[in-house]
Amino acid sequence: MKKGNIYKSYRLVLLLFIIFILIGCKKSSQKPDISKKGNIPKLPKVLEELEDETLKIMYDLDSIPGIEKAIEEEKTLKAKQTASV
Repeated sequence: MKKGNIYKSYRLVLLLFIIFILIGCKKSSQKPDISKKGNIPKLPKVLEELEDETLKIMYDLDSIPGIEKAIEEEKTLKAKQTASV
């Protein structure tokens, strides 16, 4: 290729790149309005109860007795596995 053709192809690529940037960066894009909290649906009671139960279980597992219980269960499982082998 000649230098003139390469220069024209670079100009064409640069022009297309600028056009794509201008098209993709519109300020009038539709974004949800986060400031309006009235349109957020309320969680059903069942989901709130599940969330509470999950948090209780997580708290129990994070507490020291929960960790000790998990360690004991793991030891008993290992003992059963070694006894069966």
